[in-house]
Amino acid sequence: MGTKARMVDLCLSFPSLRGVPGTKPWDQYEFAEWASGPEPGSGAAAPSSCAILAAQFALSVWSGSSRDPWWDCGTFDVVRAFTIWDDAHQAAFLEWCKSPILPRPKPRRFVAVKRGHPMNWSGRVDSERKGAAKGATQ
Repeated sequence: MGTKARMVDLCLSFPSLRGVPGTKPWDQYEFAEWASGPEPGSGAAAPSSCAILAAQFALSVWSGSSRDPWWDCGTFDVVRAFTIWDDAHQAAFLEWCKSPILPRPKPRRFVAVKRGHPMNWSGRVDSERKGAAKGATQ
């Protein structure tokens, strides 16, 4: 199953996200725009708190972080969600927890730094090893 198909399944597991723009097919930009609420004066109804929290969760899964600044709808807070969500939304979240989908893992960036360099976080360990080695040879 592809990445976008898994996001469609995730969104459809939350009752308040069924039929929402950007959920099927998955389009994170259209979805985030919907979750951010209607344009002032448009007359369109704003999403419910329950739906916004579900959207925040889906977008955090998609981006790999609950603190992604790209989404204007806010960041996901699991404690707040469980105080607002009904049983069906809580069940959808708990089902995801049992077998989480992480469709877009962010690549980890490792930077090689020479030993002894101030930015080498293992420098303290290196110096402790040197001290232990000196004590062992004396």
